Amino acid sequence: MFTSDTMPWNTYMFRINEEFGFRFQRKGYAFKLTGEFIENFIKSN
Repeated sequence: MFTSDTMPWNTYMFRINEEFGFRFQRKGYAFKLTGEFIENFIKSN
């Protein structure tokens, strides 16, 4: 199984995924924070 991810407003990539046979599965967001970001956030607060 292969997965691909793009934002719905990225119509160009969304269309390319559809052309390759990918189908919309779910709507949502995933966020990743780096250790550096967390350290800087903690230091600034």
